Amino acid sequence: MLLICTRFSALAQSGQISGVIYDIHQKPLQGVSIFLPGLEKGALSNEEGAFSMQSVASGTHEVSFSLVGYEKKSQLVKVGPHQKKHLSVVLSENILNLQEFEVTSPALQETGTNRIDKLDLRLRPVNSAQDLLKNVPGLFIGQHAGGGKAEQLFLRGFDIDHGTDYAVFVDEMPVNMVSHAHGQGYADLHFVIPELIADASYNKGPYNTRMGNMAVAGNASFTTMTKPDRSFLKTEYGRFNSSRLLTVIDLIGEKKLFTSGFESAYVAAEHVYTDGYFESPQHYRRTNLFTKYSAVLNNRSFVSFSLSGFHSPWYASGQIPLREVTAGKLSRFGAIDDTEGGATSRYNVNASYTRDIGSDKSIRHNLYYTYNEFDLYSNFTFFLNDSVQGDQIRQREKRHMTGYKVVFTSTGSLLSKAALFEAGAGIRADFVHSGFDGSIRRRVLSTRSDAKIEEANYYSYVNETIKLSEQLTVNAGIRTDIFNYAVEDRAESSNNGQNRILRISPKLNFQYDASPNLQLYVRTGVGMHSNHAFVAVSRMPQNAIPKAVGADVGANFKIGQRAVANAALWSLHLQDELVFVGDELVYENSGASGRIGVDASLRYNIASGLWADLDVNYSRGRLLDEPEGQNYIALAPVLTSTGGLTYKSINSLNGTLRYRYMGKRAANDDNSMLTAPYFLVDAQLNYTRPKYEFGLSFLNLLNSEWQEVVYWSGSRLSHEAEPVNDFHFTPGTPLFIKAALTFFFRR
Repeated sequence: MLLICTRFSALAQSGQISGVIYDIHQKPLQGVSIFLPGLEKGALSNEEGAFSMQSVASGTHEVSFSLVGYEKKSQLVKVGPHQKKHLSVVLSENILNLQEFEVTSPALQETGTNRIDKLDLRLRPVNSAQDLLKNVPGLFIGQHAGGGKAEQLFLRGFDIDHGTDYAVFVDEMPVNMVSHAHGQGYADLHFVIPELIADASYNKGPYNTRMGNMAVAGNASFTTMTKPDRSFLKTEYGRFNSSRLLTVIDLIGEKKLFTSGFESAYVAAEHVYTDGYFESPQHYRRTNLFTKYSAVLNNRSFVSFSLSGFHSPWYASGQIPLREVTAGKLSRFGAIDDTEGGATSRYNVNASYTRDIGSDKSIRHNLYYTYNEFDLYSNFTFFLNDSVQGDQIRQREKRHMTGYKVVFTSTGSLLSKAALFEAGAGIRADFVHSGFDGSIRRRVLSTRSDAKIEEANYYSYVNETIKLSEQLTVNAGIRTDIFNYAVEDRAESSNNGQNRILRISPKLNFQYDASPNLQLYVRTGVGMHSNHAFVAVSRMPQNAIPKAVGADVGANFKIGQRAVANAALWSLHLQDELVFVGDELVYENSGASGRIGVDASLRYNIASGLWADLDVNYSRGRLLDEPEGQNYIALAPVLTSTGGLTYKSINSLNGTLRYRYMGKRAANDDNSMLTAPYFLVDAQLNYTRPKYEFGLSFLNLLNSEWQEVVYWSGSRLSHEAEPVNDFHFTPGTPLFIKAALTFFFRR
């Protein structure tokens, strides 16, 4: 009884500290760590920058505020009995200071999510938003259709194709396209303007309960800015008749339209053109438009609404056979069929609303709609199937995609321990009209598939993170996904059918903060990727949605005062390597697969304003149902590495020098054919003044001859009597130099 009275007495003498955190432009800052060292209490700011800490003992306390990329700030706060102290805090942006950086956080937060440093987002060479994915350690991309198609992805021993095993989100809206005409999980980021990305994060492995379909090798999330620092006009020009024009305009400045709190509205427009480095001009064009409105309402609600869209037509030279180049009959930049290419567009409406519904509780709603058009002409086998007219194909689709998600979060206690609870539910529905045609020089000759596909994913999840002690944090979650399929193919009735599939994916993660400079972790979980709807409704004996079971054991640690590092040992088992080959309209199942690997990375602050970074990844992947020696996973990366130097002065000069290395890979299942490795060096140099910025980009600085995408497959040329197995590749860019000039102005 005395203990109970004492506890109630203590509560009666306590107060509350809450507030909102902004940057110098009055933009709310999410993910700020708020800590009271004397009481060992912490919190994190939510999307509208708000935070709250209950049961704060009466007295004067030091409160610290820290966020990577911003200067750390502390202030004294006096709290009286029953008093609610509300703070308004402003943090100034700062470059990464590794001397102050700690690998652990005093605040309770989810485990396994890594933020991409803003310095990397701003300074690394970028030609399109797809290049932003290269900021994920160990992730490689490759373009093999003239720049208009989504890039091919490689990570953790996976040839991910265009996104089958990697989930990508922008402002919580999914990028991946299910049952796509060209490839499952097709993730085309070209509708994003790179300069608008303010924040990015990533996970490796299937360990995040929020992430469902496609999040096997990992996932990446990008967030567009809520308010531009200032309006600007940017022009670029480079080799191969390449040009770009971009403008971002702050529409309301410091004025208020609908609320007395934070409010922002801006519009951005971009146009890109290039002939490319191939002998046949690509005539690649892309036009992007984006606008966004954001506001904080009464310090309790945050609303955001955006419209975006892009359209891009182009020609491509496609993949060419190595035998013709070796024989001197074809240039590396030549083409067998230079009428490949196509046109694509995507238009999005995205809205979110977040509201605090009580002390340390919030609810978030997200609603989106996408209209997508895709038209692609390809010729991978030349005259293998049709010796007269050739094998060109056309893949097409028109898609309506809509989705809604609601997420509830609460910071409180469980079993008398600090806990963070999250529950979410949602639906994504895709209505697709897709087709597969035979063609010659973009003239349609026949139709093999003309299908209407309805695919819906209903999901829910619960996720609990509990701090069992000052050192040990445990995260447990479970996710349920239901997939509904309906297919009606007017050209091929064998594709028709309906199906419903249930998947349950548990996750369990541990994090141990041994010291401010050492964090150990174990991550485990089950994930999945869906396959094309044709597979889901067929009677073929396979898993239309194979499970993936993974585990990571690793550490984040600081070396001295100037270096931070990460090392992880991981494994991933996939129930079926079932791939929809959109180019042939067939399915290939290689059975179960297993992958193990090691990831290691290091960032070192050499001197003030100068950093070095290194990332090395090794993976070993095998097909488990095939005999030894015949069980290699074609094109799975084995050894990859990236790294470089980054410099940012206090005044005006900044830049980076970077390398990428992709080692040899098995091109077929018996490892008798190996792809050629490549080593590339890129550079970026900027000179920034208050009213303008001048920049130079150098891609493939050493002018190396390399193969960006390569396959071992059969083909036949018009003069050949029989098919030939050979390497077919898309050459990587030669030395590409681009200059940029940006003018800053205020509205």
